[in-house]
Amino acid sequence: MSKRMGDTMSTPLLGTGSTTATTEPTDDDLLRRSRAGDPAATTAIVARHGLAVRAAVRAFRLQDADAADAVQNTWVRLLERGGTIRDPQRLRGWLVHTAGRECLALLRRRRRELPTDVGLDEIAALVPGPEAVAIAADVRRVVADVVADLSGRRRQVVDALFYLPGDGYAVLRDCGIPHGSIGPTRGRLLRDLRGAMRTREIDAAVA
Repeated sequence: MSKRMGDTMSTPLLGTGSTTATTEPTDDDLLRRSRAGDPAATTAIVARHGLAVRAAVRAFRLQDADAADAVQNTWVRLLERGGTIRDPQRLRGWLVHTAGRECLALLRRRRRELPTDVGLDEIAALVPGPEAVAIAADVRRVVADVVADLSGRRRQVVDALFYLPGDGYAVLRDCGIPHGSIGPTRGRLLRDLRGAMRTREIDAAVA
C-alpha cells in the first residue's frame, strides 16, 4: 500500500524539555530549498504544518478517504504552486486556505456524483452553503495567521491543546511547562485570537 505524504510523518512541534537553544530554519528557508528540489525541506514543511492542514480539513467533516485526499492534494499544490507564494512567512495560512479549497473541490465533485433520485434536501445537507463556507474560510485564515506569529511557549500551548491528539495538558507537563501556567496562557491566547477576529470584522459572525 502506498503511503500518502504526511500520513506517517512525526511532527516535532514540541520541545523535549531541554534548555539547549537550537536555531530552526524559517519557513522562508524551507520554502526556498523545497522549490530548489530539496526533499528534506519539503518533509520539514509537512512536519511543521501538517497538523494545521489536517485541522483545516477536519472542519469540513469529510469522509475519511476524502479527508485523506484533501490533505494529500494540499501538499501536491504546494509542490506545484509553491513558487507563487509571495510572503513565505505566511506559508501556514496559504496551506490552510489551500486545504479549504481542496475540500470544497471534493464536495463539489461528490455533489455531481450523487444519483439523480437523491432529494434536494439531502444534497443541501451534504454541502455547506456559500455563506458558511466564506465564514469558515475567514476564521481559518485568521487562526492560521495568529498561530503563525506565535513563538516559544505560546506556540507549544496552542499546538498541544488544539492540534495534537490526546491529553494536551499531559504533553505540556512532559515538556516542562508547569500545569499552573497552562490555563492563564491559554486564556491570553484565546483573548488574542478574539481580538484578531474582531479587528477583521468577523467577531459577530463566529460569536
